[in-house]
Amino acid sequence: MDSGANNTRDTITLCKKAAESGADVAIVIAPGYYSFGLPQPALKQFFLDVASASPIPIMIYNFPAASGGIDLDSQTISELARESPNICGVKLTCGAVGKLTRITAATATEEFKQYPRKSKVAPEFVTLGGFADFLAPTVAGGRAHGAIMGLGNIYPKSLVHLLELSLSAKETESFADLRKAIELQDLVAGADDSFAKAGISGTKWWLNKHEGYTNGRVRRPLLDFSAEKGAALEKDEAVLKLMKVEKSL
Repeated sequence: MDSGANNTRDTITLCKKAAESGADVAIVIAPGYYSFGLPQPALKQFFLDVASASPIPIMIYNFPAASGGIDLDSQTISELARESPNICGVKLTCGAVGKLTRITAATATEEFKQYPRKSKVAPEFVTLGGFADFLAPTVAGGRAHGAIMGLGNIYPKSLVHLLELSLSAKETESFADLRKAIELQDLVAGADDSFAKAGISGTKWWLNKHEGYTNGRVRRPLLDFSAEKGAALEKDEAVLKLMKVEKSL
């Protein structure tokens, strides 16, 4: 459950409400309103304070575009992983593959086992990407656990298949699975770019028209997706290519 707020007290309150509502984990974004005055040490203390007071594990949500440009660096995230047993992972919606690699190098190791997690619900520190366009290389070629992706709303079967191929290529050293994963990743990257440009309103418009989602409207200040833009999205080559794969699975 998303429990981010623009100050420490309110963020802790939301984490407690999430726990009361039955959530297993709270995902917490940096307080973007104060982006002008939050160096990395202040950000680190924010997450340590929240994690210490939260009754459930928290996951760091590093999303600069949605937090006033705040971008946690890999050192800060790695330090948080070591210093707080109630931080169960990080979602990197910053698109920084190098950062993801550095964090997994610091946490997905035998040495890191001396820093156990607090909760059995989240027994290890999980590193996740936030976009679909680099899922295969981060899983097949690294130690990341996967991703939380908006594109999963449109192409759930394709993304599960991509994850399975990537894991198989990594675990069995299968060149055939690696080749299939790379080919599918190319299609996923194209569709991810198209829907990223369409934004939240475009995604909801698509789900409303093509997947029976009850409402395609978005909350203000976002604007609804126009029929003209929708028609262009329906003709987008990258969107159609991956949809062909989705329907075949």
